[in-house]
Amino acid sequence: MNLAEFLMLIYYFYFTTNINNRLNRNTGNCSYADEVPLSYICSGVVTEDIMIRWHDLRTSVGSTYMLWGSSGGDKSILLVSFGSSLLIHYKTIKIKSITFQITGETNDRNFSVILSESKTHCFKIGLRYLSNLKRNCLKENYNEDDIVDYPIIHYGLKNGRRNLIASSRKIMVILLLTLFVF
Repeated sequence: MNLAEFLMLIYYFYFTTNINNRLNRNTGNCSYADEVPLSYICSGVVTEDIMIRWHDLRTSVGSTYMLWGSSGGDKSILLVSFGSSLLIHYKTIKIKSITFQITGETNDRNFSVILSESKTHCFKIGLRYLSNLKRNCLKENYNEDDIVDYPIIHYGLKNGRRNLIASSRKIMVILLLTLFVF
């Protein structure tokens, strides 16, 4: 291995590690939802009223979202997924809390869904935000007394990682050309 290859290898590992660290900022403790079946409830679109009320800067008016929730039990678990997501194909999903990995069930078969291009946030406090989203997609009026006990918010990234990786490859090609020319 020559010096140019060695430098390129170091650059590649450093850059891709930083990309992955920036993209996969999952937060919170999802242990309350560990392996609990969450059933598809509805899909909706973020309205101007929702944006004004909640000021979620990771979404915008017109953003699509999907909701899954637990059935029965003492506490309600609700997962909202914003943006384009692989989760749309599954009627029932389960979370593995340690890895933030989601398993989808289709036709009684389980499929692992790796959400590497997304951010997931788990809360152990009740939120009205998700109940507002649920009522919106079910075409019901907002009720400020309706609180989701255990909310989970998933933001799907729109080609964010692919664009960063494409940029890193361009930079590596330029770096390589520079090393070989000089």
